[in-house]
Formats: sequence, structure tokens, C-alpha cells
Amino acid sequence: PSGTVSDPTWYREASLMDPALLDRLQDKQPEGRVAALEKLRASVRDNNGHFLVGNLKKAFQSIEPLISDSNTRVRQQCTSLLCDIIPELAKGDELEVYMPSVLPLVVKNMRSVDVRDVSESTLKMFVKHTGNLGAVALLLQEHGTRSDNSEMRCAAVKFMPLLVQQVDKGGVDSRLLVLALVERLEDPDPAVVTATIKALLGIRGMLGETARKYIDSLKLNERKPLPSVPQCMTCLLYTSPSPRDS
Repeated sequence: PSGTVSDPTWYREASLMDPALLDRLQDKQPEGRVAALEKLRASVRDNNGHFLVGNLKKAFQSIEPLISDSNTRVRQQCTSLLCDIIPELAKGDELEVYMPSVLPLVVKNMRSVDVRDVSESTLKMFVKHTGNLGAVALLLQEHGTRSDNSEMRCAAVKFMPLLVQQVDKGGVDSRLLVLALVERLEDPDPAVVTATIKALLGIRGMLGETARKYIDSLKLNERKPLPSVPQCMTCLLYTSPSPRDS
């Protein structure tokens, strides 16, 4: 058998995970949720990347809330589990069925420095196995480059070139990603503008001729970020000159 998630013969010839393990993901204590996630990840490793659950829909229903869990360690382990199973899910139709609902949550987790690395790894894995750069670019724009938090905007901008590197076939549309970056050239934070210029110049060589010409037309080497606007600008008390001063 091929051993893919969508191949029913695989389930008959392999040992499925203990069904109770998914129930343990609802443990009231974060330590219990972490332990259950670690066991799921260990099972995936022990079975050559196969996610041996009998009901994939139920599995994702149990996993999805944990991506936004209040406990950082739970979010880390849950996102790592997603990253672990993407290559196997990509062999069938399951990736496109179950990942769209969780990808926005993964992007939002980039706000947390402690979960950012694993979130980025999961997004890169998704693009690598689907080539769906546009879908992730839209999410990064909505929850990242347009965030009210300048650190999040900067992180999203810096991540975009790494995302382009995951595209291993020609013809993938980069327009949405390029436009999301160009939008940040007018960012009020100079650090974001600098990161944007660097990102656009960095991806230029990885894009097609049309995109390269468009980036060249921006004359990025001539751009300088505007100075940041001070939080407070006060007025001096105006006093009329005395007769002696006039």
C-alpha cells in the first residue's frame, strides 16, 4: 500500500493510535494537553510520518482549538504536530480540506516570539507541499503586515522572502505577496520600511520577469524611510516680546 492518509488499506495494515489520545487533548491541565500532543508527535515519527488516526475530521476538531491555547507550550506542540503531518496529508486531498481553517491561527501565532519559529516552519512546509503561495500571502497581509503591532508587521515582512524560497516549481503567482510588501513601503515605522525594501530586493531574483521589472520600477535603492513620528510633540509657551526687546 502507498501508506497515505487517504488510502484505506493503510489503516487496516497499521496500528492506529489509541482513540483516547485525542480525548486527552481536552485535559484541563496544560501539562496533560502537552503530554497528549507529544505522544501524537512521537507516533507520527515512529510511523514514518503517517498520522494514524481513524477519524481525521475528529482529529482536526480536537487539534484546532489548541493552536490558540492560552498555554505557550501547548501552542508550540500543536503547531509542531501540524508541521509534522503536512507532508503526509499532501499525498491526498486532506491538506486542502483541513488546513484552511487552521492556517489563519498559525499566522496569528507569529505575534508570539515563543511560537513564531514553529509557526513559520509550518507555513513554509505548507507552501512547499502545495505551492499555494497566494493563500499564505493573503493571510500574512491580513494578520501580519497590516497588524497594529509594528513588531508583527516587521516579522511578517522579513518572513516573506523565506516563503518564496519554498516554491520549487515555476509559474506560481507571486503578485499577492509582492503587493503586500509594496504596501509596507509607506509604513509609519522606519524599521518596517527598511525590512520591506530588503525583502523586495531579496525576492527580486526569485521572481519572473514581470515581477522583476515592477520591483525595479519602484527604485528601491533611492528610497529612504521617513523618520518615525514622535509620540508627543509639544508647543513652547508663546510670550509676546517685551517693549525692551523690540
